[in-house]
Amino acid sequence: MRVKKISNAVPRIAGAVARVAVWCEESILAYLLAAMTAIAFANVVARRVFASSMPWALELTLNLFLYMVLLGMAYALRNGLHASIDALVVRLPARAKILCATIASLLVMLYAALLAGVGFDIALIFWSNKALRHVGSEEIGIPHWLTYAVLAVSFAYFLLTAIAMAIASTSKHLANKRLENKRLR
Repeated sequence: MRVKKISNAVPRIAGAVARVAVWCEESILAYLLAAMTAIAFANVVARRVFASSMPWALELTLNLFLYMVLLGMAYALRNGLHASIDALVVRLPARAKILCATIASLLVMLYAALLAGVGFDIALIFWSNKALRHVGSEEIGIPHWLTYAVLAVSFAYFLLTAIAMAIASTSKHLANKRLENKRLR
């Protein structure tokens, strides 16, 4: 009885954690976009109306855009917005489609793990060397270790999203198989 209660609670807890993560992700993306827009607009107004530009605005906008793109990868993956070429796969039998989807998922996970590791390694190089720790961008001085740390965190989040989607897809496939087997009985 106790095991059944725990097994029933796990999906609810996982679902709640996923909803909070998605809300946080979407909120961060919205704030990044709003900040980019406000900074770019303020710079245009300053340039056109006051004949003076904010020298840091372009660099900050580009950095915010970078962070938004990196974080947006997981959003795009979860919502099926990444480009995929499936002209060949759609013609395959069901088992071959599943195999192709599994291989594609594993390749995405490998790619995300590699880039998260590279980002972490480079961030650590910049952070651990006192001479490089404070080296950053020219205009606003965002340290390079921070940019690479964002790369590492973004790809780690992308990896977790890919794993969660693979688990959800597998669970859905297994549930469909069980339903199909019940109907055949």
